[in-house]
Amino acid sequence: MVPTDPLSQMWNDPQYVTRYNNIYTTANDQFALYTQMLALDANDDFLDLGCGCGDFIHYICNNLSPNARPRTITAVDQSKEQLQLLRQKSGGESDLYIVEKPFLELFPAHPHRFNKIFARASLHHLNFEDKKIFFRMLKPHLTPSTLFLLYDMVFEFPLSHLDQQLSQLQQEASIYYGESWEIKKSDIVHTWFQEYPEDLSDWQEVFAEAGLQLKQRVRITSFLSKLLWSNEVGCGR
Repeated sequence: MVPTDPLSQMWNDPQYVTRYNNIYTTANDQFALYTQMLALDANDDFLDLGCGCGDFIHYICNNLSPNARPRTITAVDQSKEQLQLLRQKSGGESDLYIVEKPFLELFPAHPHRFNKIFARASLHHLNFEDKKIFFRMLKPHLTPSTLFLLYDMVFEFPLSHLDQQLSQLQQEASIYYGESWEIKKSDIVHTWFQEYPEDLSDWQEVFAEAGLQLKQRVRITSFLSKLLWSNEVGCGR
């Protein structure tokens, strides 16, 4: 079946997927930092939301020792093109479950529970209300000691101030992205205005739907952060 919504059409366009994967690569030292923040180990059931072509999963499978590699890995994406690339990289890993679904169709069909979750630049595709719906659906699939690492757009000002902040944001982005800014500029600005990034308080409201509280923030820029969440009692600040 040919995807009908714009997001599915975009992520199932081979040219778009190739361009995205070439431009938005992640260095192994960043993957190493993600694994440290999540404290991955052999008792984990790991969920990658918006796994793309599976670069992080490939890193986990090929760079972590047996006592640090999760016992199960579930990779979720709605892009058939990206998941084909993941299958090529994975080589038939027996503990890897690949799910081709939009986030809002993932539960309750998927029965697993997870204690480690990662979402990199994927949740901003959902609007605020859909994010809340998704996290309510996710909650029964969490263990009592879940860690969730989010890497995404996190504004330090209310979204209503976005127009006023645009010039400053673009200056900051040009410094952060360096030579690649001109290539990425249209994508980033499109995400700011046409997709659904949130400010920190809105992200907190969204994650609260699953009983998750902010445990750690690693600020990258005024529009980008790594946020580590937990549902353990007393973890919030």
